[in-house]
Amino acid sequence: MHRILSLIFLVGMLGCGSQMPQLAPHALGEPVLSHPITLPTPDPARYETAAWSQFQRRDYVRALRLAYRAVDIAPTDPSPVFLAAMIYDRGFDRPDLALVEYERMFNLFNDYPILTPLRPRLFYLYRVAQQRMVLSALKSSQSVPMTDKSFAIFPFNTYPNNHMNTAISLGLADLLLFDLVSARDSKGMPPLQLHLLHLTFKQTFPDKSASDFAKWVGADHTLTGDMVQTKDHRVRLTAKLLDASGSLVHTFSPVESSLNDLTEFRQTVFDTLSQILNTLPTEPQKLIATPLSILLHGQALEAYLSDDILTATTVEQGALFLDASSPLIQHWYHWMLTDYAGSLTDANLTTIYQKLSVQPNPKSASQRRLLATHQSLLPATGIEGEEPLNPYKPPQPENTP
Repeated sequence: MHRILSLIFLVGMLGCGSQMPQLAPHALGEPVLSHPITLPTPDPARYETAAWSQFQRRDYVRALRLAYRAVDIAPTDPSPVFLAAMIYDRGFDRPDLALVEYERMFNLFNDYPILTPLRPRLFYLYRVAQQRMVLSALKSSQSVPMTDKSFAIFPFNTYPNNHMNTAISLGLADLLLFDLVSARDSKGMPPLQLHLLHLTFKQTFPDKSASDFAKWVGADHTLTGDMVQTKDHRVRLTAKLLDASGSLVHTFSPVESSLNDLTEFRQTVFDTLSQILNTLPTEPQKLIATPLSILLHGQALEAYLSDDILTATTVEQGALFLDASSPLIQHWYHWMLTDYAGSLTDANLTTIYQKLSVQPNPKSASQRRLLATHQSLLPATGIEGEEPLNPYKPPQPENTP
């Protein structure tokens, strides 16, 4: 009898199996909570510490990947941004990419005092990046892109050709650039790229002419000419304008003047170029007062473009001593001096980063201070949530048994 009842029960269960209610998907796994759990934000310090460790091991690829991960998690913290810039700077030796990260850091944290000693580094990296760009273009036998600067310059051919006249020609070229390109852009940078182009080309191809340079550089117009030294310390200057194919477009009227006052020559060149280049003429200011100042400025500029920064700064200081009111010499001296200071900060990058890494995040720290101040100013509350008259809780009577 017991077996018959068991068989009937089993058949009944099999018959109604198809009618059993279907379980919800979540019933087979973890239950769905009415209040979902928020996962904690990853700690950027762990990624930054790992990036610093990989940087010390010279595994710069992993170090950079970890540093950028820390930047993504904490974009308001300057420490991982500086670490990424330092990896490009000292690790990969890529001044162009390091410059981008340093500028990004200063744009985000411009008023952070601990970063102030790093500002000269931007000047140094800018020069090195420009030098490598020109050398790379020469090695690849390709024209340098001149999309943002459709104007180039090639120093005047000098007669007689000696080192002194070459330096004067370079100083004269910088005078013309100051007139035509304002000698600085929005960041206060001198026309460094334009000078590096012609100097590197002349050092690499000493027998090439200005026409060959114009064809290589790819600019719409290239200014060059001849400088002939005459008697009584006077010079006869004849400017020429070449197009992108190296062909002569215009020959300016010769101007004979003293090196003490080149205003007439500069005004003649600028007026003619204003008509050709569709720019507005202006009255050139007296940038350099004496021929010796022009000579020293040209020698300093040649040393600076040849990567001899200490000599360039010393010679330019002499030019500034002779002509302290020259805005051109003042600007270049400040630039060279800051560049030299930036070249010396390489050994201090690690020290600055270690000081920065132990500093609190300036923006999150200010938020914590505001929150703490807000909490401290809240009124004291009683047990029922109402503010009592006496902020101190009175003693309770003891209950005697």
